[in-house]
Amino acid sequence: MAKKIETRKDEIRYKTLEPSQMLNKYICKRVVKKWTEEFIDEDTGEKVNVERSQTLYERGTVINKETLARIQFDIEAGEITEPIEVSNQNRTGYEFENESLFPWAAKVAVEERNVKFLLYGSSIDNALTVLRDYVELHYNGGFTILEAKEFNKCIILTDRLSDKMKGSDIDAEYLKGNIDFETYIETREKDTSDIDGESKDEGKKFYQLELTIQWKNKDDEEGEYNAEFVVHTFDVDRALLIINAYLVATEAKRKMERAEKNEEYLERTFHLLIEKAAPIPVGRYIPKEFSLAYQSE
Repeated sequence: MAKKIETRKDEIRYKTLEPSQMLNKYICKRVVKKWTEEFIDEDTGEKVNVERSQTLYERGTVINKETLARIQFDIEAGEITEPIEVSNQNRTGYEFENESLFPWAAKVAVEERNVKFLLYGSSIDNALTVLRDYVELHYNGGFTILEAKEFNKCIILTDRLSDKMKGSDIDAEYLKGNIDFETYIETREKDTSDIDGESKDEGKKFYQLELTIQWKNKDDEEGEYNAEFVVHTFDVDRALLIINAYLVATEAKRKMERAEKNEEYLERTFHLLIEKAAPIPVGRYIPKEFSLAYQSE
Protein backbone atom coordinates (compact mmCIF):
# COMPACT_ATOMS: atom_id res chain seq x y z
CA MET A 1 0.00 0.00 0.00
CA ALA A 2 1.39 3.37 -1.01
CA LYS A 3 2.45 5.67 1.79
CA LYS A 4 0.09 8.60 2.28
CA ILE A 5 1.48 11.92 1.13
CA GLU A 6 1.05 14.47 3.88
CA THR A 7 0.55 18.16 3.26
CA ARG A 8 -0.42 21.20 5.28
CA LYS A 9 -4.06 20.23 4.67
CA ASP A 10 -3.54 17.14 6.84
CA GLU A 11 -1.87 18.97 9.70
CA ILE A 12 -3.52 19.23 13.10
CA ARG A 13 -1.88 21.97 15.14
CA TYR A 14 -2.87 23.49 18.48
CA LYS A 15 -1.51 24.96 21.71
CA THR A 16 -1.94 23.19 25.03
CA LEU A 17 -0.62 22.74 28.57
CA GLU A 18 -2.45 19.43 28.96
CA PRO A 19 0.14 16.60 28.81
CA SER A 20 -2.36 14.04 27.55
CA GLN A 21 -2.87 16.16 24.40
CA MET A 22 0.87 16.22 23.62
CA LEU A 23 1.77 12.53 23.45
CA ASN A 24 3.26 11.46 20.10
CA LYS A 25 3.01 15.02 18.77
CA TYR A 26 5.86 17.23 17.55
CA ILE A 27 6.86 20.56 19.08
CA CYS A 28 6.22 23.35 16.55
CA LYS A 29 8.19 26.15 18.18
CA ARG A 30 11.17 26.13 20.50
CA VAL A 31 10.08 25.97 24.15
CA VAL A 32 12.03 28.54 26.15
CA LYS A 33 12.26 29.18 29.88
CA LYS A 34 12.56 32.89 30.71
CA TRP A 35 13.42 34.63 33.94
CA THR A 36 14.87 37.87 35.30
CA GLU A 37 18.06 38.17 37.31
CA GLU A 38 18.96 41.18 39.42
CA PHE A 39 22.51 42.55 39.48
CA ILE A 40 24.20 45.46 41.19
CA ASP A 41 26.01 47.85 38.86
CA GLU A 42 29.48 48.21 40.41
CA ASP A 43 29.94 51.73 39.01
CA THR A 44 26.60 53.23 40.08
CA GLY A 45 25.48 50.86 42.81
CA GLU A 46 22.05 50.64 41.17
CA LYS A 47 20.05 47.45 40.76
CA VAL A 48 19.87 46.24 37.16
CA ASN A 49 17.41 43.65 35.87
CA VAL A 50 18.70 41.32 33.15
CA GLU A 51 16.42 39.07 31.10
CA ARG A 52 17.67 35.48 30.84
CA SER A 53 16.44 32.56 28.76
CA GLN A 54 17.15 28.86 28.31
CA THR A 55 15.93 26.51 25.60
CA LEU A 56 14.16 23.51 27.12
CA TYR A 57 12.92 21.74 23.97
CA GLU A 58 13.89 22.32 20.36
CA ARG A 59 11.50 22.68 17.47
CA GLY A 60 10.68 19.29 15.94
CA THR A 61 11.14 17.33 19.18
CA VAL A 62 8.83 14.30 19.26
CA ILE A 63 6.94 14.06 22.54
CA ASN A 64 7.33 10.40 23.51
CA LYS A 65 6.52 9.10 26.99
CA GLU A 66 9.95 10.06 28.37
CA THR A 67 9.80 13.62 26.96
CA LEU A 68 6.21 13.97 28.12
CA ALA A 69 7.23 13.11 31.69
CA ARG A 70 9.89 15.82 31.62
CA ILE A 71 7.46 18.37 30.19
CA GLN A 72 4.92 17.54 32.87
CA PHE A 73 7.59 18.02 35.55
CA ASP A 74 8.58 21.41 34.03
CA ILE A 75 4.95 22.54 33.97
CA GLU A 76 4.43 21.58 37.62
CA ALA A 77 7.70 23.26 38.60
CA GLY A 78 6.66 26.47 36.86
CA GLU A 79 9.45 26.25 34.29
CA ILE A 80 6.86 26.19 31.47
CA THR A 81 4.01 28.66 31.91
CA GLU A 82 2.77 29.23 28.35
CA PRO A 83 0.92 26.65 26.19
CA ILE A 84 3.17 24.54 23.94
CA GLU A 85 2.28 24.51 20.24
CA VAL A 86 2.25 20.93 18.92
CA SER A 87 1.47 19.24 15.61
CA ASN A 88 0.88 15.79 14.20
CA GLN A 89 3.54 16.59 11.58
CA ASN A 90 7.26 17.19 12.04
CA ARG A 91 7.74 20.56 10.37
CA THR A 92 11.28 21.72 11.15
CA GLY A 93 11.74 23.87 8.08
CA TYR A 94 10.85 27.55 8.32
CA GLU A 95 11.01 30.53 6.01
CA PHE A 96 13.35 33.39 6.87
CA GLU A 97 11.52 36.65 7.38
CA ASN A 98 12.70 39.73 5.52
CA GLU A 99 11.38 43.26 5.84
CA SER A 100 13.78 45.00 3.46
CA LEU A 101 12.51 45.88 0.00
CA PHE A 102 14.47 44.86 -3.07
CA PRO A 103 13.68 44.85 -6.82
CA TRP A 104 11.54 42.24 -8.54
CA ALA A 105 10.67 41.76 -12.21
CA ALA A 106 7.32 40.33 -13.26
CA LYS A 107 5.35 39.61 -16.42
CA VAL A 108 1.56 39.80 -16.52
CA ALA A 109 -0.87 38.91 -19.30
CA VAL A 110 -3.49 41.65 -19.19
CA GLU A 111 -5.63 43.51 -21.73
CA GLU A 112 -4.57 41.06 -24.49
CA ARG A 113 -0.85 41.77 -24.08
CA ASN A 114 2.07 40.87 -21.87
CA VAL A 115 3.26 43.68 -19.64
CA LYS A 116 6.61 43.56 -17.87
CA PHE A 117 6.73 45.23 -14.45
CA LEU A 118 9.51 46.41 -12.20
CA LEU A 119 8.62 46.70 -8.51
CA TYR A 120 9.88 46.40 -4.95
CA GLY A 121 9.03 43.56 -2.59
CA SER A 122 10.38 41.90 0.55
CA SER A 123 9.62 38.35 -0.66
CA ILE A 124 7.96 36.55 -3.55
CA ASP A 125 4.63 36.51 -1.68
CA ASN A 126 4.93 40.20 -0.86
CA ALA A 127 5.88 41.08 -4.45
CA LEU A 128 2.89 39.15 -5.82
CA THR A 129 0.55 40.92 -3.38
CA VAL A 130 1.84 44.32 -4.50
CA LEU A 131 1.62 43.30 -8.16
CA ARG A 132 -1.98 42.03 -7.92
CA ASP A 133 -3.12 45.16 -6.11
CA TYR A 134 -1.52 47.46 -8.68
CA VAL A 135 -2.83 45.58 -11.72
CA GLU A 136 -6.37 45.48 -10.30
CA LEU A 137 -6.26 49.25 -9.83
CA HIS A 138 -4.69 50.24 -13.16
CA TYR A 139 -5.91 47.71 -15.74
CA ASN A 140 -9.24 46.39 -16.99
CA GLY A 141 -10.47 42.79 -17.08
CA GLY A 142 -8.84 39.53 -16.10
CA PHE A 143 -5.11 38.99 -15.86
CA THR A 144 -2.61 36.19 -15.33
CA ILE A 145 0.77 36.53 -13.62
CA LEU A 146 3.14 34.67 -15.93
CA GLU A 147 6.45 35.27 -14.19
CA ALA A 148 7.97 36.86 -11.10
CA LYS A 149 11.64 36.77 -10.12
CA GLU A 150 14.25 38.72 -8.24
CA PHE A 151 15.82 41.50 -10.26
CA ASN A 152 19.40 42.69 -10.00
CA LYS A 153 20.22 44.54 -6.81
CA CYS A 154 19.88 48.11 -7.98
CA ILE A 155 18.36 51.50 -7.25
CA ILE A 156 15.31 52.38 -9.35
CA LEU A 157 14.81 56.05 -10.22
CA THR A 158 12.19 57.83 -12.31
CA ASP A 159 12.38 61.04 -14.32
CA ARG A 160 9.38 63.21 -13.49
CA LEU A 161 10.26 65.99 -15.90
CA SER A 162 7.27 66.78 -18.14
CA ASP A 163 7.51 66.82 -21.94
CA LYS A 164 7.15 70.58 -22.12
CA MET A 165 10.14 71.05 -19.80
CA LYS A 166 12.31 68.59 -21.65
CA GLY A 167 15.31 70.39 -23.10
CA SER A 168 14.81 73.49 -20.95
CA ASP A 169 17.66 75.37 -19.37
CA ILE A 170 16.91 74.07 -15.87
CA ASP A 171 19.24 71.08 -16.28
CA ALA A 172 22.08 73.18 -17.61
CA GLU A 173 21.67 75.71 -14.81
CA TYR A 174 21.79 72.96 -12.21
CA LEU A 175 24.89 71.36 -13.72
CA LYS A 176 26.64 74.74 -13.82
CA GLY A 177 25.92 75.20 -10.12
CA ASN A 178 23.73 78.26 -10.67
CA ILE A 179 20.80 76.76 -8.74
CA ASP A 180 20.81 74.45 -5.73
CA PHE A 181 19.46 70.91 -5.67
CA GLU A 182 16.25 71.77 -3.81
CA THR A 183 15.34 74.44 -6.38
CA TYR A 184 16.15 72.08 -9.23
CA ILE A 185 13.95 69.30 -7.86
CA GLU A 186 11.10 71.69 -7.07
CA THR A 187 11.23 73.19 -10.56
CA ARG A 188 11.50 69.98 -12.56
CA GLU A 189 8.63 68.32 -10.66
CA LYS A 190 6.12 71.07 -11.47
CA ASP A 191 3.34 70.11 -13.88
CA THR A 192 4.66 66.57 -14.23
CA SER A 193 1.52 64.67 -13.24
CA ASP A 194 -1.30 63.48 -15.45
CA ILE A 195 -4.81 62.58 -14.27
CA ASP A 196 -3.60 59.40 -12.56
CA GLY A 197 -0.88 61.30 -10.72
CA GLU A 198 1.89 59.53 -12.66
CA SER A 199 4.47 61.22 -14.82
CA LYS A 200 3.92 61.32 -18.56
CA ASP A 201 5.91 58.43 -19.99
CA GLU A 202 5.81 59.10 -23.72
CA GLY A 203 9.28 58.73 -25.17
CA LYS A 204 10.79 57.30 -21.99
CA LYS A 205 12.56 53.96 -21.66
CA PHE A 206 13.99 51.99 -18.76
CA TYR A 207 17.78 52.25 -18.86
CA GLN A 208 19.96 49.90 -16.85
CA LEU A 209 23.32 51.42 -15.94
CA GLU A 210 26.32 49.81 -14.30
CA LEU A 211 28.53 52.56 -12.92
CA THR A 212 31.81 53.19 -11.19
CA ILE A 213 31.17 56.06 -8.81
CA GLN A 214 34.21 58.08 -7.81
CA TRP A 215 33.86 60.41 -4.82
CA LYS A 216 35.85 63.09 -3.04
CA ASN A 217 35.17 65.21 0.05
CA LYS A 218 36.47 68.57 1.31
CA ASP A 219 39.38 66.89 3.12
CA ASP A 220 40.52 65.48 -0.24
CA GLU A 221 39.64 61.98 0.88
CA GLU A 222 38.55 59.96 -2.12
CA GLY A 223 37.41 56.54 -3.18
CA GLU A 224 35.16 54.67 -5.55
CA TYR A 225 32.53 51.93 -5.60
CA ASN A 226 30.36 50.12 -8.11
CA ALA A 227 26.59 50.53 -8.28
CA GLU A 228 23.71 49.61 -10.55
CA PHE A 229 20.69 51.77 -11.38
CA VAL A 230 17.56 51.48 -13.46
CA VAL A 231 16.27 54.87 -14.59
CA HIS A 232 13.01 55.58 -16.40
CA THR A 233 13.90 58.52 -18.61
CA PHE A 234 14.54 59.74 -22.16
CA ASP A 235 18.20 58.86 -22.67
CA VAL A 236 21.41 57.77 -20.93
CA ASP A 237 22.74 61.32 -20.46
CA ARG A 238 19.56 62.28 -18.67
CA ALA A 239 19.80 59.10 -16.58
CA LEU A 240 23.24 60.20 -15.36
CA LEU A 241 21.81 63.57 -14.37
CA ILE A 242 19.06 61.91 -12.36
CA ILE A 243 21.51 59.53 -10.66
CA ASN A 244 23.78 62.41 -9.72
CA ALA A 245 20.81 64.33 -8.30
CA TYR A 246 19.89 61.25 -6.26
CA LEU A 247 23.43 60.95 -4.88
CA VAL A 248 23.51 64.65 -3.97
CA ALA A 249 20.16 64.36 -2.20
CA THR A 250 21.34 61.27 -0.32
CA GLU A 251 24.46 63.10 0.85
CA ALA A 252 22.38 66.05 2.06
CA LYS A 253 20.12 63.69 4.00
CA ARG A 254 23.10 61.97 5.62
CA LYS A 255 24.58 65.32 6.63
CA MET A 256 21.28 66.40 8.16
CA GLU A 257 20.93 63.13 10.09
CA ARG A 258 24.48 63.49 11.45
CA ALA A 259 23.83 67.12 12.38
CA GLU A 260 20.82 66.04 14.44
CA LYS A 261 23.23 63.83 16.41
CA ASN A 262 25.81 66.65 16.62
CA GLU A 263 28.13 64.65 14.39
CA GLU A 264 30.17 66.06 11.52
CA TYR A 265 29.72 64.71 8.02
CA LEU A 266 31.78 65.76 5.03
CA GLU A 267 29.59 65.71 1.94
CA ARG A 268 31.06 64.08 -1.10
CA THR A 269 31.06 65.14 -4.72
CA PHE A 270 30.71 62.46 -7.37
CA HIS A 271 32.02 61.58 -10.79
CA LEU A 272 30.12 58.86 -12.65
CA LEU A 273 31.81 56.45 -15.04
CA ILE A 274 29.60 54.25 -17.21
CA GLU A 275 30.65 50.61 -17.37
CA LYS A 276 27.51 49.44 -19.18
CA ALA A 277 24.26 51.14 -20.22
CA ALA A 278 21.36 49.80 -22.23
CA PRO A 279 17.55 49.96 -22.37
CA ILE A 280 15.73 46.98 -20.87
CA PRO A 281 12.28 45.60 -21.78
CA VAL A 282 10.17 46.90 -18.89
CA GLY A 283 6.72 48.34 -19.52
CA ARG A 284 5.71 49.68 -16.11
CA TYR A 285 7.32 50.59 -12.81
CA ILE A 286 5.28 50.26 -9.63
CA PRO A 287 6.39 53.14 -7.36
CA LYS A 288 8.25 52.15 -4.22
CA GLU A 289 5.69 54.05 -2.14
CA PHE A 290 3.07 51.55 -3.29
CA SER A 291 5.17 48.66 -1.97
CA LEU A 292 5.83 50.41 1.33
CA ALA A 293 2.13 50.01 2.19
CA TYR A 294 2.76 46.24 2.32
CA GLN A 295 6.23 46.26 3.84
CA SER A 296 5.17 44.97 7.26
CA GLU A 297 2.96 42.17 5.90
